[in-house]
Amino acid sequence: AIADVDREIAEKARKQFGGKATLFEDYREMLDKADIDVVTIGAPDHWHTKMLIDACRAGKDVY
Repeated sequence: AIADVDREIAEKARKQFGGKATLFEDYREMLDKADIDVVTIGAPDHWHTKMLIDACRAGKDVY
């Protein structure tokens, strides 16, 4: 799964990773999915802490 507010960037990332990833415009919707186990944060640095906390609260491993 890939989350990005910019749909064009998300589509490019999906193609890079085999074309089968589910896309989300809001990362919090992605965190609600039970089949997501691990999260890698590639957002701008000033968003890392917020996204890390949200992912941990959702029970995801974060790298």
